[in-house]
Amino acid sequence: MITGNFDELKVTDTLLHMIVQGFASGHVSRFPMTFAVSNRTNSPSIDFYDSRFGKPIASLYTETDVFGNFSKFVVSSPHIANNKFASNSSGYRTRATAKSEVMIRLLKEYVRLVAPNDIHTLTAHTANSLHRNWQRAFSDLVNTFVLEGFGSETLRKAFTKDFMEHIFMDKPAYSHPELAKFKTKEFIDAYQEHHRRADIDVPRKNIHINPDGTVVRFTEAVAHTHNSLNEIGEELLSKLALLKMVEDSTVIGEVGIKINSTNFWLY
Repeated sequence: MITGNFDELKVTDTLLHMIVQGFASGHVSRFPMTFAVSNRTNSPSIDFYDSRFGKPIASLYTETDVFGNFSKFVVSSPHIANNKFASNSSGYRTRATAKSEVMIRLLKEYVRLVAPNDIHTLTAHTANSLHRNWQRAFSDLVNTFVLEGFGSETLRKAFTKDFMEHIFMDKPAYSHPELAKFKTKEFIDAYQEHHRRADIDVPRKNIHINPDGTVVRFTEAVAHTHNSLNEIGEELLSKLALLKMVEDSTVIGEVGIKINSTNFWLY
């Protein structure tokens, strides 16, 4: 099933409307697909989506000749490997034709739902970024104390002066006013937590919950599909229960990261 604003598309571009309507006719997929009109270099483009995710899975657009007349339809998809182009070029992931019936066949071949084994790739970067931010939450505070390359000149001078007065004048160690802020429980806790987090690696287990209640669990480079959450095991299920109670984009240390209500990364 493919949904989208067909009326808007018809007004925007009749050629693209004809292609998308032909593609949608009789289309069957486990989860709905949708499309939206966007712009590509000042000309309409159709972005197709797996309704479970917010990122486009393919695009359809037209190209014109030097006179501005229609030249061909172009579809881009990660499933395409067009050996007419270098693998690092923009054309490698595209197929083009001037024939509408051929383009409809190409859409049916290349515009597909995200495969279970690829679901984790959609949020891996976000999860890693959230993990790094969590890991470095106390960096600014801790780095004010680390003299090697980070500590301020004021702090280095305070340590030197404090040390010399302790040696020569028998004053109490670490009594300089600049050092007082590091003798608090808050700083000690932050310092210890910073170093504890430094040893925790990025989460590597991804759990995605489909609209029909089935679950895709990605662990050890393999995707496993389960009929329900009850099949993923008690350890993962207990971590998931905690993450469901927090806001999106939240990290719970050594438990996991909630991307949204259907996607989670677990430590």
